[in-house]
Amino acid sequence: MHTKVDFNFLESKYHILTKDLPGSVLSASLSDLQDKEKAMQLIRSVMRIIRAGQPDIAAFHLSSWLGMVCSAVQASLSLYDTVLLLSPERIRLHIMMVDGRRNVSFLVEDIEHICISIERARVSRAEALNRFYERTVFPILRGMALAAGTRESQLWAQFVTRMYNESDYMSNHASFKDREHWIKWDFALLLNELRLEKLELRRNPFDVKFNWIGQLHNPDELTRKKTACCLAYMTGTAHGYCYTCPRLDEAGRRERRLSAN
Repeated sequence: MHTKVDFNFLESKYHILTKDLPGSVLSASLSDLQDKEKAMQLIRSVMRIIRAGQPDIAAFHLSSWLGMVCSAVQASLSLYDTVLLLSPERIRLHIMMVDGRRNVSFLVEDIEHICISIERARVSRAEALNRFYERTVFPILRGMALAAGTRESQLWAQFVTRMYNESDYMSNHASFKDREHWIKWDFALLLNELRLEKLELRRNPFDVKFNWIGQLHNPDELTRKKTACCLAYMTGTAHGYCYTCPRLDEAGRRERRLSAN
């Protein structure tokens, strides 16, 4: 049963904007990544903003941010039975600096007009997801990889953990209990129904096993260790390793917990 999409939820949870905001330090269409020169320019712009010395660091961050768009597409299908007809041309990367902190979002103009109920779309749920990954995610990641001189498989890995965490969030949210069947069903489609040959992948990037660690602020509760490092520790900031980084050892995590608590 089709439910009206809650755009406020998509904005607050996945940073999907429905209208332009002034004051961005970078605003670029993701279709730029399909043009070699524009892609390299976008990579250089991100390098400057995140203070990265290598293009692959910028590409890793970009693909990690793309996970917000993938999560929004998954949520729209699972919570609202709605297909978002996104293409690289319809998505703009927006980066703003607020009180010295980076704020990343994605602008989708006229989003109301590209939301189609699964019934009206006349495609299966698996087909809807396959079309999104083949027509939108794949060309974006390929452009990133070529511009940054890195492997596409490393870029896929940057948002896998987020997809699992967001699926858990929806399943555990009291407001979405009546959608739990579809949340799990649609996530299983990611694991089992993607046409890997169309994505030029040997294995499904979402079919992974996780190691679990104690949460930063509540070590008795477990959280997933990320499947890949985003190289944030190599930027010219004080960020260091992410708490869930696979490169951070237990002693380092213990230090982070002590300083955080």
